[in-house]
Amino acid sequence: MFNVAEITKRILLFLISLVLIILYLVSATTSYANNSESFQNISPKQMIKQEISNVPENSIIFNEAQEYPLRSFTFDPIIYFNENDQVWICGVELAALDYTGTKVIISLYSAIFEDEKHISHMIMLEGEHVAPDGPDTPYEDIEKIGLYVQGFEIIKKNDLLTKVVRESRQSKKLKIETDQNFIKAGGFVLKEFFAGDYDLNVEFLKNLPVHIPVPKNKHYNKQKAELIDNCIIELRQTNKNKETNEVIKQELVLLK
Repeated sequence: MFNVAEITKRILLFLISLVLIILYLVSATTSYANNSESFQNISPKQMIKQEISNVPENSIIFNEAQEYPLRSFTFDPIIYFNENDQVWICGVELAALDYTGTKVIISLYSAIFEDEKHISHMIMLEGEHVAPDGPDTPYEDIEKIGLYVQGFEIIKKNDLLTKVVRESRQSKKLKIETDQNFIKAGGFVLKEFFAGDYDLNVEFLKNLPVHIPVPKNKHYNKQKAELIDNCIIELRQTNKNKETNEVIKQELVLLK
């Protein structure tokens, strides 16, 4: 049988434990609210830098085993800041490498170039054949032979996402400005390109396209979509600042 003192002691311990639990829950809730509020106060530029720092290197994705030939794929954001810490390039790059050593690199990006007053939308296509001297040869030391890739098209859900056709053989690397607006509709094209899961048809020889089934990018998530959103916000802000500076310069010229 417990005496009165023992019962009183147990009740006090219980009440103390209950108070401590309540204080802990209140503290945790307050901390979460403060963290949530501070996260919401982060600027798009800060969110971009934070997300870029979290992007793992060499995030290689292989196609399914039943597909032939075996290929590896990497999806990487293309975001650059100028000397004024303003975003001037926003895009995505896909690299596909098959077992023969043939590599295709496709970049879709929007940019504000120093000598232009508008946002340009660019497509870059590059092909190369890599020939390692041995199985342990570092990639930077591997001999690379540039290829004249004729063009490509990307089909996603039976719709044409984007395409390009070579019109000049002056350079092995194909870089053109397109009329397609990559930041339109919340960066729809960039996000779909980043997400993977589409058919890539590449012409190494004219009128002889090679079908490359690009797998779903398992690293693409809500944060990557928001990365594109914030990049577009900052790119437009850079363009707006540039237009404002141009107006100020013109006004200063008139005052002289």
